[in-house]
Amino acid sequence: MSDRSYFQLHIYGFERVEDLPWAVEELITSELGLDLEWVRRKDIRFVAEEMGLGAYEEIGEQLIGVDPRLMFQCWNDPKYEYMGGLFRYTPHLGRFQHDSDSRGSPMFSAEEVMAIVSSGSDLESLLGLPWVQAFKPFQGAYTEAP
Repeated sequence: MSDRSYFQLHIYGFERVEDLPWAVEELITSELGLDLEWVRRKDIRFVAEEMGLGAYEEIGEQLIGVDPRLMFQCWNDPKYEYMGGLFRYTPHLGRFQHDSDSRGSPMFSAEEVMAIVSSGSDLESLLGLPWVQAFKPFQGAYTEAP
């Protein structure tokens, strides 16, 4: 897809950008060209004004390949007729991917909701809630501006 949209990446568990593993920092800033937007309590946010739709999946895979101990989420905003896309990852939960809105919240169609409810599977996991809970302790007030 040649369409592009706003992109966000949150990496959790690090106080400062300098604390990120070198290979991760190199990938984010040099290879991908993402800009540091802010650092909050153990939540570092990088953004790009325009990134190809679907970049969330490719970048998520690259981050896991560089350092599978990372805990992060990234997403592309929706644009035109395309949904946004969300990629969440923690070492203990693995990955969660789904269509998303511009806040990185998963979006489900009525058919998907009905299938999830009738599947008898773990509803919270299918909705991505364990990842939200894993990230919560790291989300907080601003501690440093770029």
